[in-house]
Amino acid sequence: MIVRDAERTLERALKSVAGHVDQIIVVDTGSVDNTPEIAARCGAHLDYFEWCDDFAAARQYAYDLCTTEWIIWLDADDEVLYADEIKPSLAAVDANVGALLWRYILARSDDGTVLQSAWRERCTRRGWYRWEGRCHEGLVPIGDHLYVPDESVEILHHGSGDPLEKARRNVRILELALEEEDPPKPHTLFYLARDTIVAGGTDPTPLLEEYLRVAEPLKDADLAGEHYLALTPAVDQRYYAQLLLAHCHRQRGKWQAAEQADLAALAISPQWPQAYFGLASDYFGMGRFRWVIHWTDIARGLPEPQNTTFPISALAYDSGWRLTYSAALARLGALRDALDVTREGLLLEPANDTLRHNERALEHALAGA
Repeated sequence: MIVRDAERTLERALKSVAGHVDQIIVVDTGSVDNTPEIAARCGAHLDYFEWCDDFAAARQYAYDLCTTEWIIWLDADDEVLYADEIKPSLAAVDANVGALLWRYILARSDDGTVLQSAWRERCTRRGWYRWEGRCHEGLVPIGDHLYVPDESVEILHHGSGDPLEKARRNVRILELALEEEDPPKPHTLFYLARDTIVAGGTDPTPLLEEYLRVAEPLKDADLAGEHYLALTPAVDQRYYAQLLLAHCHRQRGKWQAAEQADLAALAISPQWPQAYFGLASDYFGMGRFRWVIHWTDIARGLPEPQNTTFPISALAYDSGWRLTYSAALARLGALRDALDVTREGLLLEPANDTLRHNERALEHALAGA
């Protein structure tokens, strides 16, 4: 674990694995609060790393301090769920497996319903992987070995700090990385574009287009459906790059360009619903409301993705499409159906002001019809 000024969350993270692992290593990167004292009090081996705007370097330093066969990595605002399953899971792993992927829960409701999650390689064999990337660092395998999803352990991310400030920090570090790279790495281009969107910076479209030019081409098997039941980070990243590109085009009213980007995503993973929902938004912008219904109905008939290394928003899958869908129904004269869809959305998101406004407008329209 690498930490900095994490006194509010660190103890919870460490207690969630205490007694279930053989060694806890905390590497501090410059805290000015009580983080080091908390780490020591919780029984962690504490070390220090001089921060150099390089998350991979810090994580690799922490990894190199580990002496156990398997290494779990955490952030200070994470919490391991079902940690008592860690050792039984590892005891059952085949010798050629280099990493276990655990479900990473990024958001959940008060009743425990998961709202956003992804799969990450959170447990790896020592020496089989190395960290790369100044920001949004990733584990790169050394050699050819397997990683498999393990449903017995989960990690809950509580979050801390200002997301906007974190995005701006990431943009700064990724821009620094891009200056150092010749040619630019696809990883850097993709995440710089994504964080630029979050930070509200300049148009990230050129970054996404450059990413698509320089990223390693997908194999025929990737486009033939052989990845559908597997966890394939390279395919996932290409898919989401197309979705982000479509989003950027929609933001600027370039509906046909957005359509082409969403269709390209659909060609990669037609079993996932996001590109279909994107096409529904594209066609709404074009004023082709029957096609909005068509694309949305296809997406609604698909299951929520369960095998992706990028975050999936369950709330967006359940209710996010309803604004466009109900508006298209209203444009087609189906006011009662539009109202029903809006009210269904409000059952899922009672605090959604836009849905509430639409409900009142539709009720008014029906009363005057």
